Amino acid sequence: MLAARLARWGKDRERYGIIHSDLMPDNLLLTADGVRLIDFDDAGFGWYLYDAASALLIYHGSDLFEALLASWREGYGGVRALTDADLAELPTFLLLRCFYALGWLHVRRNSPWAEAFIAPVVQATMALGSELLGA
Repeated sequence: MLAARLARWGKDRERYGIIHSDLMPDNLLLTADGVRLIDFDDAGFGWYLYDAASALLIYHGSDLFEALLASWREGYGGVRALTDADLAELPTFLLLRCFYALGWLHVRRNSPWAEAFIAPVVQATMALGSELLGA
């Protein structure tokens, strides 16, 4: 199902290019000169919405999610127009990020990180999977 959605979504210049691929709060540094992005080991070609999903996933299901989504839309929309189709496809990329996170957590399953994040990631995976399967 996800492969078909990605194939339909395509890799046009407006949707696909160089991305950070791990755009999470831990990879942002606040400096006197502004925000700096670090940790580029996962960077490469991908869908731009995947970076949004990386940044937003940890807030999925929380009271902050809608406000952060609105802030992301406003900030990102100042650089590149976001369409209704973009917003409708965001759950696809959130679910892809869930699968990545589950793999990351599995490899580190005995760590405090995995213990802290496995339940929220499983919950998000189930919710997003149900949403997409119902669509």
